[in-house]
Amino acid sequence: MMVIKNLKLIKDRGYYLLVFLFLGFNTAICQQKPKTPDSELLGLDPSVRYGKLENGFTYYLQKSDSLTNTIDLHLVVKGGTYHEDKDQLEYAHLIEHMGYKSTKNFPDLPAYFNTKGLYVHAGTRNLHTFYFTRIPSGDKSVLDSGLLVLRDWSHDIRFDQQSIDVEREAILGEMRVDNPYNDWFWNVLTKNLIKNTGAHFRDQNAAEKSILDFDKNAFLRYYKDWYRPDLEAAIIVGDINVDSVEAQIQRLFSDLKTPEKRSNVNKKLAKWKVDFNVENQYISVLDTLKPGFRLYIASKRMDEKNPKNVSDYKAMLLRQLYEIILKPRIKQLKQQLKPPFSEFFMTNNPVNGQLAYDLMKVDLESDEPRKVKNGLVRALSARKQIHKGVTDLELDRAKKEVLQHYSGKQRSNSELVSKYENHFVSGTAAPDPKNEYKLISKILNQIDLNKMQSVFNDYGNFMNKTDFLFFRAKDQVAPDSDTLAKWLDEIDSMTVDPLKPLPPAIESLSEVAGIQEIDEYDVELETEHIIGVTEIKLKNGIKLFFKPLKPISERNAKTISIHAFRPNNIPIRRRKEYLAAKVVPEVLKFTGAGSFDKFQLENFKKSTGLRLSFELGRNYQKIYATSKERDIDELLNLLYLRLKKPLLDKESFSAWKSDQKGVLNEDSFGRGNPNFFMDDIRAIWYPDIPNLKLQDLEDLTMKKVSEAHQEWYSNLNGYTFIISGDFDREDLTKRLVKKMSAFPVTTKQVSNDQTIDFPFYKMDKVIRLSNLEQSYISLYFPVNAPRDIKTQVELKLLSKALHKRIWDRLREGCYAPGAWGEWMDINNGIYSLNVRFNSELGNESELTQMAIEEFRKLKKFGVDRTWLENAVVDLKENYGKGIDYLSTFSSFWPEYFQDKINTGEDIENEVLQYEAVLDHFTSLEDINAAADKYLSEENMQKFLVLPKDYVQNE
Repeated sequence: MMVIKNLKLIKDRGYYLLVFLFLGFNTAICQQKPKTPDSELLGLDPSVRYGKLENGFTYYLQKSDSLTNTIDLHLVVKGGTYHEDKDQLEYAHLIEHMGYKSTKNFPDLPAYFNTKGLYVHAGTRNLHTFYFTRIPSGDKSVLDSGLLVLRDWSHDIRFDQQSIDVEREAILGEMRVDNPYNDWFWNVLTKNLIKNTGAHFRDQNAAEKSILDFDKNAFLRYYKDWYRPDLEAAIIVGDINVDSVEAQIQRLFSDLKTPEKRSNVNKKLAKWKVDFNVENQYISVLDTLKPGFRLYIASKRMDEKNPKNVSDYKAMLLRQLYEIILKPRIKQLKQQLKPPFSEFFMTNNPVNGQLAYDLMKVDLESDEPRKVKNGLVRALSARKQIHKGVTDLELDRAKKEVLQHYSGKQRSNSELVSKYENHFVSGTAAPDPKNEYKLISKILNQIDLNKMQSVFNDYGNFMNKTDFLFFRAKDQVAPDSDTLAKWLDEIDSMTVDPLKPLPPAIESLSEVAGIQEIDEYDVELETEHIIGVTEIKLKNGIKLFFKPLKPISERNAKTISIHAFRPNNIPIRRRKEYLAAKVVPEVLKFTGAGSFDKFQLENFKKSTGLRLSFELGRNYQKIYATSKERDIDELLNLLYLRLKKPLLDKESFSAWKSDQKGVLNEDSFGRGNPNFFMDDIRAIWYPDIPNLKLQDLEDLTMKKVSEAHQEWYSNLNGYTFIISGDFDREDLTKRLVKKMSAFPVTTKQVSNDQTIDFPFYKMDKVIRLSNLEQSYISLYFPVNAPRDIKTQVELKLLSKALHKRIWDRLREGCYAPGAWGEWMDINNGIYSLNVRFNSELGNESELTQMAIEEFRKLKKFGVDRTWLENAVVDLKENYGKGIDYLSTFSSFWPEYFQDKINTGEDIENEVLQYEAVLDHFTSLEDINAAADKYLSEENMQKFLVLPKDYVQNE
């Protein structure tokens, strides 16, 4: 490829003939060779135009056959966190923030690209930083802008002090975490795992201090040292003319200068190199926060996921086969209510992708030596089991799975970009997919059962390269290293039997469910709506709404999504009965159904892609389900079994109680998202709705929960089902009508003894939680609003406008501030504009005041015409996608129908009129009048979430 590339630089046509004659002669010689050496198969994919300018700037250009009609443009810099000096910690990240924000030719880069309907992103990694924009193809001016911003990113990022200060605050906000305990745990674990490898550990506290004590000279020194053309590459993949783009790359980047004195990359990265000749470690860690005595067993290895040569490919493929074979074995051992280990997973990249490990977590009853040894014996015996007795069948299946992964499937633009990014940054091989497949096939053919078992023996050996980390409370004692080493010798000498074969997998639920479906299509009412919706009422009272959608990607093809709801009529004044009913959805996750246990059902759901869950909310009982069209009958069989034949036994109920006790005791240790405190806010809003406490859990019996299931979850009386997705409407309606006509319903009429309205009045509440190191603020501005389409459009636009203001202003003090709007009480017409953000402790009052100021400014000044025009285009596009397309996160139709049915509104009007209202009846004057009318502080509600023992400054 490079020879042909260089031909373009030769102006004398006479050279072409000589070179092509030479190439042809060389090809003829190559054809006489019996076979191509394996190493030659790993040459760079010839479909990519690869070049390097005289100044060292590199480029990868590829015309992709992707159906998205887009172009991905990346600028990659070989400068990441590992290139920072001690006085530059987190400055690579700060430069990336600045590059995303403003460059020489694009002073407000996000605003420019967002108004064009484009996408901009950036990220910092250990070895590199990347900047990325995705643009539509076919518009030369947009492509020119995309190429120009790549040049700006390479050496013309703007660094005004005010913007630097804003982004410093944003990075400090990003460094704050929702779960400090979890962050502490992984830092402690990683630091201990690498401490005998010679690798450097990155201190997060030092990085935070570096941002606080900002040194602009050090910051600019980093930029000068690493943002230079010999360390940069443009990667452009999509619907492009390669020759034209190459010419523009040469024009735009050839004048960049590479300094004569350059920082030494190899020297900078040396401290991160791992020495893998390590002994076992026995470590005791004091954990003063989380209860329980537990052991983490980490078996370390070198990571093999970035192959550079044939030898690397062999190591990588052996590792892939190992993981494919091991995962179902791990799952088999975990499929018991009291497994020998609570977690077992494979991970990598604690240090620059060099070090990987298997991590097994063992929950121990206490620190009493006999119990510790018993737990260790049980866990490591299980580990020995899953590494023993690899079969030909397992190996053949694993090989087929690996080959399937590398077979000639079309790669997306982002996958191709990632391929060339790794090639540039790490020297990872990026060959022609056909050559790679040929090499992989050859290597797999050379791997026999003896070789695979040898790998299992090596990886399963816990006598070397394995660390044992005990996490203990103050009054607990971990076994000393001599005692632990002695136990390990004993366990290593024990004989264990291979895993027993699993029982046959479930082929179908049909026979066990035994649904007596009707033979003919017989319904009480059927209506075809002009918005493409079929409404059916069955004779048993169940209502069905069918809405076919186009899949947004191949992943969503032939996928059906089901959302069902009915009013929650469970009386809240009978606390014990309500709580028994409230826990049923969680208890069902621990039970089987029919003649199948929990694990058999889980395996069946995974093999068929079925999902089914129940929920009890403030106003509704809900059912969520998904399946492929071909498996819809099995989904209904599963639903029927969950309704009529749950297997609630003492062991599964005890396992649920034990799990729930841990959740209640841990006081938010298990939080995994930034909305973890919403249950606390709901408890303030709706104090009459019972919430489960530890004493309630103790009082709950299996009999009470079974009775609650029978009373409230055993039939579909009053349910409305919204079925959306990629399906044949005529076929699916027939199938569901025949089957669901046989589902159980009841004629018993129950009404709630209390209406639960949203509290429409001012609030100012503080919520105290443990395991926090920052504050969280949620502001609600509820207001009465009509439900007409025009008002709903105006409210939606105002929520977008508020979000932009909050983001732009509060970004100075936190990482991801935001605003949104929602109907808090649809029956009473209460809508709220809401704001949420986090804050450094002590800064929450100032940020709250800033948020309120932006709310007031929007009310007073409204929006400008340019913003409104762009917002209308964006809103129309998103609304249209929700109406027409099915995506993994699609929720338009379920929410839409639920709202319309709940309020008794016409289900057609909004869909038919929404775009017309946007286009013709949404003026600047209307939006600004709505801002003045609906942005009200009269009933503002403020919720401040703080650490339990934190004392606020007055």
